Amino acid sequence: MAALTLYNVSLTPSSPLFAYKPYRETDPAIGWNASYSESTVWPSIPPNTTYQPHYDGIPLGIPYRRTRVTGASVSLSFEGTGLIMCFTDGGASFHIDLDGTTPDPSAIAPGAGTQCQDSGAESILTLDGLTLRRHNATLTLTATPSSEFRFYGGGITLGMNTGGHAVNDTMVIDDLDTGWIYTPPRYPSIDGWFTKGNPNYYHQGASFECKYRSNYSASYTFDGAIGVLLHAVVWRDSRAFSILFDDEVYQMDATSHWMDNSTVFFAKGNLDPTVRHNLTLVNYSQDVPNCETLDEFGAPVERFCCQGIDSLTLLTASTDVPSSAAKPRLAPIIAGVVGGIVAVGIAAIVIALLIRRRRQREYHAPEMTEVDRESPTDYAARPAIFDGTAEPAPVKGTALRPTTSGVPSHSLKSTASPPPTTTSSSPPPTATSATYPTSTRGTGSPVPEHGTVWTESDPRVGYVIVQVAQASAARGTEAPPQYPGV
Repeated sequence: MAALTLYNVSLTPSSPLFAYKPYRETDPAIGWNASYSESTVWPSIPPNTTYQPHYDGIPLGIPYRRTRVTGASVSLSFEGTGLIMCFTDGGASFHIDLDGTTPDPSAIAPGAGTQCQDSGAESILTLDGLTLRRHNATLTLTATPSSEFRFYGGGITLGMNTGGHAVNDTMVIDDLDTGWIYTPPRYPSIDGWFTKGNPNYYHQGASFECKYRSNYSASYTFDGAIGVLLHAVVWRDSRAFSILFDDEVYQMDATSHWMDNSTVFFAKGNLDPTVRHNLTLVNYSQDVPNCETLDEFGAPVERFCCQGIDSLTLLTASTDVPSSAAKPRLAPIIAGVVGGIVAVGIAAIVIALLIRRRRQREYHAPEMTEVDRESPTDYAARPAIFDGTAEPAPVKGTALRPTTSGVPSHSLKSTASPPPTTTSSSPPPTATSATYPTSTRGTGSPVPEHGTVWTESDPRVGYVIVQVAQASAARGTEAPPQYPGV
């Protein structure tokens, strides 16, 4: 069997690839609560978001989820060869399960000096050298923490056959690419998908749908790729949804009370580049049929259940950078990124001016807090985590966009307690047979990204965590959102 080339994907705690039980977003005394290390005022989201005023908390610092519930768990179902999870146990006892077995205790180590250090996490769980197949990892609290258990996200490692070359991740499909098939079509079509501009999204915008229907979807068909990543938006109206990939269906949930911005919604490697593949996001989940009218406790609500597409990255085998190429040292990598940020910043201004007129003609959704993609910690370069049959090789990280000014504090203290809230719980997103209603399939051509893409990192260095901008200043209480066609 040919050696696999490995590619690491970072996951923020808001990524729907993580499933939180018993509740994804609620008071930490009864489930998991989304928080930021430097935010002292939590969002105030009423049950009836359609009409009642709300306050969008300003996300500052490091994102994490916290709980004080014995039996609470966070799960990750993925297809790959390794994973990491970053957490602070707060004095709690917990159990790790990987595919029905208990990993060796040595898989858990102090977070200092590791990939998790800059997130503020005190511990790291590392499971590597796994067979390339689907795995299910679950961390469950077995005793109540003395303070609170905090989860900071982590990452997964995809394995791909590149013929000895590095992974090329420069092929990024914007949400406005003509290859996307939106059902229903874009606004002003009835209930149509609509566009919201934001400088922190890929090409400064994303496409949204806020009608919760089993036939409302965004679909893209492609070939020539060995892997795929879907970035989509998490904000206060994000709820349950489904991903259809070829003949598999994944029921997922992105609920959060924060404007968490774009993160990874789907990741899959080891694709056959000679086969045409289809990825479809459906704004509906069979697990949550009454999303707009019943909350997770069975209480009546009147709310939006939305999804927002940011971009699709197609991974290919590089033709000019073999995986055996020399590995650059860490210092030049960081220096190159700083220089690249300046150059790409200028390019971004030009691109923004070119597309501004096109976006001005489209409807804008409620304003999103300006936090960078995978903010506030973005794993820019990843360590090599190897399958048992693979030869060590440098791993290229996911595409990173330039950061804006400001550096978030890493303090874990918060001076205010969040109000009790109620939102979604969800099971781990596992694949099932495709009996789900499908949408029209598209056949558009990929469009190369014009942003920065870097780098190959020495595997001994570990994740290089790039600090990014804090959120913009607080905006105060806003009026209820007005979505088109609602």
